[in-house]
Amino acid sequence: MKAMFDFINVLSIFFEAIIIKNFLSTISKTYVLKKKFVFMIYIVYITILSLIFIFISNAWIKLSCVFISILLISLIYDIDRKKRIFGVIILFIIMNLSELLIGFIMSAIFYMTVNEIRDSILYYSVGMLASKSITLLFVKIFKYKYKPQELQISMNLIFLFSLFPLSTFGVGVILIGGFGTNVNPFFSISGIIAMITLFVANLLVFYLFDHDGRQQNIKNNLEIEKVQLKTETEYLKEIIEKQTLSAKEMHDLKNELFAIRELLSTNSQEGIEKINEVCEIVVAMQSIVYTGDVSVDALINSKVYNFKKEEIIFKCECFISGFGSIKQIDLCVLLGNMLDNAIEACSKVEKNKTISLSFLQKGNYISIQVKNSFNAILNVEKEEILTTKINKESHGFGLKSIKLISEKYQGSFEVEKEDNIFIASVLLCTDGCI
Repeated sequence: MKAMFDFINVLSIFFEAIIIKNFLSTISKTYVLKKKFVFMIYIVYITILSLIFIFISNAWIKLSCVFISILLISLIYDIDRKKRIFGVIILFIIMNLSELLIGFIMSAIFYMTVNEIRDSILYYSVGMLASKSITLLFVKIFKYKYKPQELQISMNLIFLFSLFPLSTFGVGVILIGGFGTNVNPFFSISGIIAMITLFVANLLVFYLFDHDGRQQNIKNNLEIEKVQLKTETEYLKEIIEKQTLSAKEMHDLKNELFAIRELLSTNSQEGIEKINEVCEIVVAMQSIVYTGDVSVDALINSKVYNFKKEEIIFKCECFISGFGSIKQIDLCVLLGNMLDNAIEACSKVEKNKTISLSFLQKGNYISIQVKNSFNAILNVEKEEILTTKINKESHGFGLKSIKLISEKYQGSFEVEKEDNIFIASVLLCTDGCI
């Protein structure tokens, strides 16, 4: 009989390793060691703890070894010191509270003491495996809430997932109610196998859900990249067209100057009129924004037509020394999306349409802020700005693209609304950021 208890203990330690890995990978940035060494360390953890649980009977020593082992395993993850200690303590408490909770519930159902439950292999197996299922559920919910960018989960799905560990415990209670404690070992082993199968099914369900979530995120990112690529192509086309137009205007201007020179030589009034025309052309061609980057200037200036079409008053302030290592195409996509969103918002305003663009240097960071007239409701859910367009599945990628670019350069993207002004702020690291 002891061999069966040892088997359940070893199995529960194996499941604990899975729970620990899920929890630590959630609060960590990455591994300190290579993955193959991480795998070997978990094998060592399972082996050492299994030997301790087999040959040592003192419960306090076992608990101490578990806590120390989790703390040592956490060292292979890149985690802040305070977060590491706090996380290990919380995980240790949750693992033990789950066992105590299941034990007390079983005691209340079957009118038995905790010690009596531990003496029965069937009771012990049900309690141990059910508690691991509950702990895994808590860890998974924590993961989905702590890293919503990997997978967002609704309360309905949380309720659905809770049915799996609860059903595992429910089946265990039914098995105990049907077999009792003093039964043929064959029936006990059958019940234990059923519990193990249910717990493995829980693992598979969570794995499949994680896999499906990751695939969905990949699909969304590919869609964002597709939209971004299309946007990049449009912006490059605008820049090329503007440069081509500028070259044509310069060529025509050269011919105009030759003609004006001839007209002025005869003191003709027509020469003066031609000079006035040239001045108007130069003013029209003159860039309204100078950021220090030709591509960015061309992009912003290409929006002048939209400003005039929508009767928008536009102004720009630039207090930067340059964009550093930030790629031109990323800047163009980011600014293009921000200005397009601002123009679209202004198109829904009846009067006093304004857009203000500002660049500000803050050490190794550049702050880009766009303020525009706004008369809609700012819709924010789970720290994500929701599009106001009807077909929400096909839109909103511009905002996601802005957020991705800000994260790429270790910055941030924030929005707020003050009275009838919408403010979009982006912070980007230019050089030397950690």
